Amino acid sequence: MKARVPLLAAMLSCSALGASTCNLSAKAQSLDEPKRFSDEALVLVSQTRNQRNDRVVGYWTSSSGADVTLAYTGKPERLWIQVYLKPGQSDPHRYYTAQWLTNDRFTYTDLSGSRVEGRVSASGNIIKLEGADGWRGTWRRKG
Repeated sequence: MKARVPLLAAMLSCSALGASTCNLSAKAQSLDEPKRFSDEALVLVSQTRNQRNDRVVGYWTSSSGADVTLAYTGKPERLWIQVYLKPGQSDPHRYYTAQWLTNDRFTYTDLSGSRVEGRVSASGNIIKLEGADGWRGTWRRKG
C-alpha cells in the first residue's frame, strides 16, 4: 500500500491541475505494480508546462545596479518583472509583465513605451536586454 501513496498523490494532483499538465508513465499508472517505484516511474508535474519560466525565476542584478526579481504570473507564456531601482529598498520600483517569444527570448514594454527584448543565455545566468530605442542592459543572476 505504501508504494501506491505517491501514485494517489500524483493522480489527485493531475485531476486538480488538468490532464494536460501531468505526465504519468505507463509504469506509474499501473495499480498492479507491488514493487517500489523506480526513477523511470517518477511523476512530473510542472506549474507552467514549460521550462522557460523555471529557468529564469529568481533574483537578479541589473547592469544599472537595480535589483530585479523575475516571478511567475500564473500563465506559462508570461513572466513578471519587478525592478527595485535602489538596491535593498522596495521603493522606488517598477513592475512589468513580459511575454515569451521563444524558449530563450521575451519582450516587455518599459515606462516610456519602448519595447525591450530579453535574451536568456544558455547557462541561464545572464539575460541581455535591448530596447527598441537603442538602450542595452544586462541582468546577472544573484548568488
